[in-house]
Amino acid sequence: MLFQEPYPNNLPIAPEGSRMINFIVDFIFSNALTLSIINLIIEPSLQAPLSFWVMILIYSCIRFSYYLICEAMLKGTLGQHLTKSKIVTIDKETPRFIQYFLRTISRVITAPGSFISDDLQAFHDKCSNTYVIKKAQENSTDLDML
Repeated sequence: MLFQEPYPNNLPIAPEGSRMINFIVDFIFSNALTLSIINLIIEPSLQAPLSFWVMILIYSCIRFSYYLICEAMLKGTLGQHLTKSKIVTIDKETPRFIQYFLRTISRVITAPGSFISDDLQAFHDKCSNTYVIKKAQENSTDLDML
């Protein structure tokens, strides 16, 4: 991302490196979670192996749920908590549920290149009118939410 200053509304935009770390951590964790659910819960309960397209559908649903639940309910994914970044609106407010939903839908559509952009916002940020910013220093530990 080629960040341009001044940032809108003086938002402390998360650096490109943080966004890449978010992507890598969340990709690895959500894939491990997805494959575990498929291999430990879904596959053993069936009489026949899953078809390729059913596996893709289950994979997509679990990854979609991971991002939506983490961002909307836990206020960030594992990667976002580790890099101390969070999602906000232009007014530095917490996004509404529909904005998290739009982020997640557009992320699924454009993955894996969803964090790549020449702008302050990746495609999924633009679709939901949100920004990823650095968290302000707080006294509590970042993983208290988890």
